[in-house]
Amino acid sequence: RMQGADAPAPIRTELDDRDLLLRAPGARKIHVLIAEDNAINQRVVCTMLDLGGHRWTIANDGAEAVEAVRRSPFDVVLMDVQMPNMDGMEAARAIRALGPAYQHLPIVALTANSLPGDRGHYLNAGMSHYLAKPFSPDDLSLALRQAAGTDVARIPSSTFRPPQAAKPADAAQEQAHQDARGDRSREI
Repeated sequence: RMQGADAPAPIRTELDDRDLLLRAPGARKIHVLIAEDNAINQRVVCTMLDLGGHRWTIANDGAEAVEAVRRSPFDVVLMDVQMPNMDGMEAARAIRALGPAYQHLPIVALTANSLPGDRGHYLNAGMSHYLAKPFSPDDLSLALRQAAGTDVARIPSSTFRPPQAAKPADAAQEQAHQDARGDRSREI
């Protein structure tokens, strides 16, 4: 049995890297653009980001995402791949085309399509990372840390409870309440 300098380095696995990234200390709060057209998915991601203390803005399609990036700085973009008006891949290309300042903005593809060749397809479209739906708070923490740095505040998975889907009457009532308060600051 070899010991010391002669011993071979232990073989690291993707699981080891995942665990190391999730255990790394981090408290930095970031601003995340959520480009997602599905209201339930928006609520799930917003709830997770709130638990980590992160700020977020919602874009309901790719065209809104490009406009949001043009208007405001973001640390990370979470980009649904399939959206109306402009899909996520087209939006990622449009963001990259905005100029040199946007070449390194982390764009994380969010998709239910997780076939073997899909990841390369999204990366070729200008996305820098990939996250398959459905995902856990740990999965999102990992993606944010891979995209924006290991010092990003982790989303505590033990306190996450998926939001309940609003009934149509509840959604209308909630929207009327937001409109009455003028509470549109977190949405585009």
